[in-house]
Amino acid sequence: MNTTTLNLTEANFDNLTAYWAETSKLYKMHFAGEDFSYCVNLDAEWPNRVWLHQPLTPALLQAVKEKIQGLPQPMVVPYVHQPNQDADKVFAAQGFRVAFEQIGMSLKLGNTYPHQQTRVILKPVTHSNEATLWSELFEQAFGYYISPKFVANHPKNAQFFTVYNHTNEPVGTAMLYRTQKNIAGIHMVGITPNMRRQGYAEAIMHEVLQLATVQQLEYATLQASAMGKGLYLKLGFAEGFVMKSYIL
Repeated sequence: MNTTTLNLTEANFDNLTAYWAETSKLYKMHFAGEDFSYCVNLDAEWPNRVWLHQPLTPALLQAVKEKIQGLPQPMVVPYVHQPNQDADKVFAAQGFRVAFEQIGMSLKLGNTYPHQQTRVILKPVTHSNEATLWSELFEQAFGYYISPKFVANHPKNAQFFTVYNHTNEPVGTAMLYRTQKNIAGIHMVGITPNMRRQGYAEAIMHEVLQLATVQQLEYATLQASAMGKGLYLKLGFAEGFVMKSYIL
């Protein structure tokens, strides 16, 4: 596949949005329109997102604002920033503010990723008790809740993992989502606070990258926080875009 910087950005973002769409469709939470789509959980804050399908304009954001003001849960609007565009100003004019910022990153697969000195075991989530544990660990790591039902019953291209250390203690979470262009989207990699600074995050990434390579996927993509960016650069990931998520 002849992959340019532009379509790597598209492949990265498409992987992210495809997971959200497919998950919300399973639970009849997905609403698609020509200008934007959204997924809303009436009982919790996740996976509540709005995805824009048209170029950013005040009129588009006004329509989004009117829609989400009528919904019972707060909504997040992720947006990939374009060169020479002051998106913050456009969003702010409609009353939105930045909730958080991420960096879209990608890595060409094909190398081997040896086990780290700090060893971890990625255990696939296969039953409801494991899904409950996964959700508890995720909430500890990230500070918000994903219901176990989304972990136990998920799109077929998603793989959820509970991560254990060499003494069989649970230390964190990870999820791999495959899309058609041989893309391995790496999501929800988190370490619980009591297990941080022990090398587990890097060990998880090595295991996930090795798994994606064995599955003959071509690129790994992710959206990194400022805290995680250094690790991903160390692993060979390249920065592709800035994505900011806005809320009212």
